[in-house]
Amino acid sequence: MTDETTDPTDVFYVYALVKSPGHFSLDDVFYVGKGKGLRSEQHFIEVQDEFNGSLKHLEIQRILGESPSLEAIKQHAYVLVGNLSEPAAFNVESALIKMLGGAQGSQLVNIQSGHGNQDVPQVVPLEDALIYFDASEKSIEKVPSAELGRFPASTSRPLTIVVKGTEVAIEEPDYRGTGQAGPIPNSELVEFIPSVRKLRGWHPSSPWPGEEARSRASVWWRISQENVRLLQDLAAKQQLQLALVVKDPRRGSSVVRYVWNVDPGGTWLRTKNQWGIPLGDEVVDHAWRGHKLIKSLDKVQVLHGHSNGIAFAAECLSEEASG
Repeated sequence: MTDETTDPTDVFYVYALVKSPGHFSLDDVFYVGKGKGLRSEQHFIEVQDEFNGSLKHLEIQRILGESPSLEAIKQHAYVLVGNLSEPAAFNVESALIKMLGGAQGSQLVNIQSGHGNQDVPQVVPLEDALIYFDASEKSIEKVPSAELGRFPASTSRPLTIVVKGTEVAIEEPDYRGTGQAGPIPNSELVEFIPSVRKLRGWHPSSPWPGEEARSRASVWWRISQENVRLLQDLAAKQQLQLALVVKDPRRGSSVVRYVWNVDPGGTWLRTKNQWGIPLGDEVVDHAWRGHKLIKSLDKVQVLHGHSNGIAFAAECLSEEASG
């Protein structure tokens, strides 16, 4: 039910496994546990590796018979509350087990009970919750903006535009297209209008939903015209992505929380020397999500020293070769 790892930061969560996929109901919960990272998925892997005949394993075996893929299995896992210290996670876990019938209750297959009481403020699908629970380091190659033209185009190693969000709410003038072509192909001039867009700050307890994050990530970024042309070429080859990092208050460092493909046919908006980047589909399974990006050469964060909040990065060549 629980792991024994002790972690001083608030990275733990309490989760529930449900019998029916894609729908959360208290009546459908058969297991409550505590963990971090992908702990809830480990139960399914354990059953595949070593079936022990317990009630929990029997229920999971039934689910595996209907949904053998990992993507389908994720539909059975829900995070109930996150951003917890390990002691707090034990308390929440215990409270939920007691609420749903106790260790010997008819609803749950838990063997052990927990240690306390606490309210449950949210229920989030596991895949969505991992946007803001994980936070670990990842070494990447930083690509200087002056050297974008030398970046080797490769479908297995896309370039990523890294931009920084903020935990502070901001206001900015709204904008509209002027209908005029911009200075380079596939771009359009815009003008600001009197109305104001209010954009709230990010926090792991209340992360931006997809469209709100997209609004924060897409505009406005200072990029030279020459580099915009190079980026448009990469986007046309489907080799360009954009990652949005935000400062995690638990870690004190910027962590990738969202990633999108850059739309190869989208319009790049321009006002003076700043650009709006057209974003396509969100990449929810991107390997960088939940990671602090560290330059492989000097081990500092990729956006360190970038007052404009934008930089360029790619997977390290050594990691690409080993993968």
